[in-house]
Order: sequence, then C-alpha cells, then structure tokens
Amino acid sequence: MLKDILQEIRRGKVSPCYLLWGEDDYSTRKALDSLIEEILPPGDRTLSLFYIEGEQEDPDLVVEAVRTPALLSGRKVVVIRDTNLFRSKSDVPSLLARSIESLERDPRKAAGLFMQFLGITGWSWDDLRDEAGNGIPDAEWKRMAGDAADRRRTWLPRLLALCEDSEKKGSRKIPGGDGGLETALKQGLPEGNCVIFTASGIDQRKALFKTVAALGVVVNFAAVKGESKQKELARGILREEVEKEGKILTPEALETLGKQMGYDPRRMVSEIGKLASLLGDKKVIDRSDVESAVDPLREESVFSLTEAAARRDAADALRLFNVLTSQGVHYLAVLSLLIRELRLLLQAKLFLRTMQRPPGQGMEFGHFQASVYPQVKKWAEGGDLASIHPFVVFNLLKASRNFEFSELFQLLDYSLETDRLLKTTGTDPLVLLESFISKFAK
Repeated sequence: MLKDILQEIRRGKVSPCYLLWGEDDYSTRKALDSLIEEILPPGDRTLSLFYIEGEQEDPDLVVEAVRTPALLSGRKVVVIRDTNLFRSKSDVPSLLARSIESLERDPRKAAGLFMQFLGITGWSWDDLRDEAGNGIPDAEWKRMAGDAADRRRTWLPRLLALCEDSEKKGSRKIPGGDGGLETALKQGLPEGNCVIFTASGIDQRKALFKTVAALGVVVNFAAVKGESKQKELARGILREEVEKEGKILTPEALETLGKQMGYDPRRMVSEIGKLASLLGDKKVIDRSDVESAVDPLREESVFSLTEAAARRDAADALRLFNVLTSQGVHYLAVLSLLIRELRLLLQAKLFLRTMQRPPGQGMEFGHFQASVYPQVKKWAEGGDLASIHPFVVFNLLKASRNFEFSELFQLLDYSLETDRLLKTTGTDPLVLLESFISKFAK
C-alpha cells in the first residue's frame, strides 16, 4: 500500500493528511521518511518542514501550525510524531506506563507524556495538589493508571517535580481535546499544506480519526507475529542498512547483534550506525567487532572523570579525559557514561526533593547507609539508584547539590547535540568532548 501512496505523490496527488500507525515502530518511521522524501525536495525542508513531538504537543499549537501557510510558495509539511491525539481513555494506562519508564533515561519525555496523560484524563493540577493524588478517588486512579495506581506515591512526586521544574505548573496548560484540529481539517488547510501523524496506538472511534480517514490516508503497520518471522524481518532490515553504510556483516556478527539487541530492528540499526562510525574504513563487520563495541566500557575506568565532572572540577576532568583518550578509550564511550552521570545526578536531586528533611552535607556514610539508603531503594524501585553501590549513591546525593534542575536539563540537551555533531559532522571529536566536559564541570 505504501508503494501506491508514494506513486500517487509522484503523480502530484498529495493528501492534506496522513496517519501512519501501528506497533511496528521501525516501519512507521521508515514510511514517514519516504513520504517526506517524495513530498518535499531537500532544499525546501529547512523552511517548510516542521516537527512536533507527541510528548510535547499542544493541540492549539498544532492547529496553528497546520493552518499557517508556507513561508514560500509551494508545500509545507507538519509532522506530529508519536501523537497521542488519537488515543482514548482506555489507552491511558499504557501512556502513563511509558511516562514512568522514561523517568530514568529521558526525564523530559516523561514529563511530556505525563502532561498528555493528564490531558486525556481531564485531571487538573488541583486534583494532584498533595502530590499523592488524594484529590482523585482510588477507583478512578485504578481505572486510569492500572497497576501503577498502587505505586503512585513513588512515581507521582517525581513526575510533578519534573513538570514544575521544566515549566511552572501554574502557567503550563494541560492539553485537552484536539484543539479544533478536526474542524481545521474539515474546513480545509491552506493550499500546499500537509500534516503527517505517526502513532503507536489509536482509537478508531474518535471523531478525529474518522475525519483523517475520510479526508486523507491511513496506513497501519502491525507488528510481525511469531519469533521466526520477527527475526527474519530484523535480519532483512539489517542487511539493507549495512549495505547503505557500505559495509559487509558476517553471519556470525548478525546473529550476535540480534541476540544482544533482542532482534529489535530499531536498536539493531542504531547499533550498526555506531559500528560503522567506529570502524572507519574497515569494510567487514565481524563478531569480534560487535562484541567489543556493544559490550559496555567498564565504569571503573572513567569513574574518576565522571566524579570530577560531578564535583565541578573542570581542570581535573579535562586532565583525566586527555589521559583516557591517550590510553585508547573511545570518545563515544566517554560521552555515554557522562550522559549516564547526568541522569543519575538528576535522579539524586529528585530524590532529595521528596525528603522532608534532606540529609546534611556533613552526614557520615555509615549513617547514610543505615537511615537514608533504604529510602533510596524504596523510592527508586529497581531503577539505577537502587542498583548501584550505596557509596556511589552517597556521593551522587552530595554532588547533585552542585547543580540546579535547569542546569541538568540544559546539560542533557547539550549532550544530545554533542552526540549528533559527533555522528554527523567532521568536527574534531576531542574538541567537541572537551567543550562538553567544560560546560558540565564549570
């Protein structure tokens, strides 16, 4: 079906709206890239292609974006990626679960998804005023949050703190409805405008879905069922990506990568991109390449560097970075562990906020291990802070006081930009890493 849609576009027939949805996330994203490739020439994308992420979408802003004509004559494409506009209340437990799962690895995404959860449920900030959600009946909590309802005193304060820190709750609008998007589509978009939605799940009973289906194109990418079919699909996708990188992947390397990545196409493709970058001119990727690149760098080898950055000793951090790189430690491995350190610092700071009487800076480790660390393990519930050594947590709590919440969010953003520049530009990696470490530790 996608081939037919792309043929239609090549003949000049572009629909005002497209909805690409389903559990096959890789195929959905690949279809999105294909649509953009056909609709907008590369030279027009700077001024005529706009992305809105689902966890950050404001329905009113979406309507404004799709109703605003292109700056130049021609086409304008607005992509609403991983949208929640097609979800119903029956979907919100899974939406909340995604938010809670993102707390550790991507706090900003967690906050955005939680805002979407509130928008669909219709709950207000006043309903959550005591940070335990007691303004909402237990039965309603169970209906909307599922199994997570019983644990809300663990994750709810963390999510509320994230939302408050990224944008004050009193001024942050909780999204609701579709902001008039259905009406805008029915009335007709400006000539040349096109909106593309991607979603993992939808409610086909919603009026917005029926409108998009009537006026545009809907494509479902269902997940492949059966382990053998899933593996074969992943292998085929991987072979295609390897050819694009100009590499050859041995059968043993493919099998090793598949087992380590759980035959998840997106994870496997991401790993191949990293491998291709690491291997440089080497054409053949063998099993030893996969094993050496995918196996994590031992944390102990850069512990001193991350510790120096956390205590904001830029001179020592840069000195240690130069020592590590001279010993052959790869810059991407260093960046990965610095990002992990940032996330741990953010979690530590969130934990301190939940305590009525945070421990003082002069607390001894023995007292911390006996009285505070059990609270950390209960709060983190199997997350990173609960799985690392108590002494590391002890130092993280102390170091987190060196940073404001806003600083940690800015540093996470800067780390992602550094990662992008490392993989897409010819800038000296050591210069980029030194700049990032300087900002982290200054």
